Amino acid sequence: MKRWAGFLLFLFFWGCSSNTASIVIVDETAKFPPKDPSQVQIVYEKPDRSYKEIAIVSGSNKVVGVPVLTTDATQEAMKKMRAKAAEVGADAVIIRETTRSGSGPFITTVTGSAIVFTDKD
Repeated sequence: MKRWAGFLLFLFFWGCSSNTASIVIVDETAKFPPKDPSQVQIVYEKPDRSYKEIAIVSGSNKVVGVPVLTTDATQEAMKKMRAKAAEVGADAVIIRETTRSGSGPFITTVTGSAIVFTDKD
């Protein structure tokens, strides 16, 4: 019995997680081929280069239990957001907002603008 209690306590503190992502197309006429997510830059400020916003993307990470590392939750949410941006051919995502909410489950959401550069190198 003690063995099970310890295991259940471990699961409570470690938690289980799930990820989701969403996209809202801003410009229906802008069509770009999908990319590998690793090619999509994540930036925190508007770039100095010319660009066009093509979508609003977000990624969420839900942790049931106690979130051990909020950095991991944010990284997982960003990974999902980057994948959505890659689906529409974005060159980069400008991070707009990161939120953390809940009291079990804990939800971390990252939202950004998916953009394409109009001054291709």
